Amino acid sequence: MKLDRKEINGYTYYELYIRCPEHCIRGISSPLGFCNHENCTGRMYIGDNANVRCEQCGDESRVDNWSIQCGGEKDVILMSCTATKKLDLSEVISIAGQIVSFTGMSWLKNYLEHLGEF
Repeated sequence: MKLDRKEINGYTYYELYIRCPEHCIRGISSPLGFCNHENCTGRMYIGDNANVRCEQCGDESRVDNWSIQCGGEKDVILMSCTATKKLDLSEVISIAGQIVSFTGMSWLKNYLEHLGEF
């Protein structure tokens, strides 16, 4: 499988196809799924600038401003930008780590540098 890749404003974004990070951290098995924007169902991408972006509506924000819910469909994970339940550091690192075999180590290094102090 190959993830879709986009170059936007000098940053490299990859389509998000991951397991629910909360489940991974708790040791709960969950299926891989594409991440869709809860507001418009657009496909979500993650950039080496540590931002998550919706392909459809263009909504974009730093990765730790998003929340993740395992969707009702087995292969869909819903993401929303929210002030209530944001991703924690372990979830933010889990997301990037799950796609590093597609992105490569230099992408991950840039991601972590842009993430900075959490």
